Amino acid sequence: ERIYEYIAKQFGLDKIAPTPIITVMTKGRGRAQGWFCGNMWEDKDAVRDEINICAEYLNSENIVEVLVHEMVHYHNDIIDIDDCSSHGYHNKKYKERAEEYGLIVEKSGRNGWCETKIGPDLKRIVDRIKVDYKVFQLYRIVEKPTTAPTKMHKWKCECTIVRCATELTAG
Repeated sequence: ERIYEYIAKQFGLDKIAPTPIITVMTKGRGRAQGWFCGNMWEDKDAVRDEINICAEYLNSENIVEVLVHEMVHYHNDIIDIDDCSSHGYHNKKYKERAEEYGLIVEKSGRNGWCETKIGPDLKRIVDRIKVDYKVFQLYRIVEKPTTAPTKMHKWKCECTIVRCATELTAG
């Protein structure tokens, strides 16, 4: 929250939106390192937005980059700019705001402008915060995916190759 508040002041986000609920949860089966989601929490009469950092990435020094990436989504959402499709494609509106924040943005295939890293100007801001990365030594273990053994078998003769999940009898 301290990192969020400092960066929000630098880019005027604190003047247009309340601090969202910042959570740490598992990424589940997805590949995301974090996410922004609007209207996820209720506080008395108010509904609050959420920025999540995935627990599996807490040990990473790019945790600040993940937070800023999601802050960009939050900023755009507050001013009604759609910057990302429901399938995770980050459009040019995301790229433009992210660059304003000092992120270096690269295109990544089907996900659009989603690859970000901290640029030199943003690094100077982050350095002033004096983030103690030692507090992020505890993190959730990334489970290695398990795959069931295949039932498919390869059968071949002089004329062809056949793959099937049952025994093949050929004449």
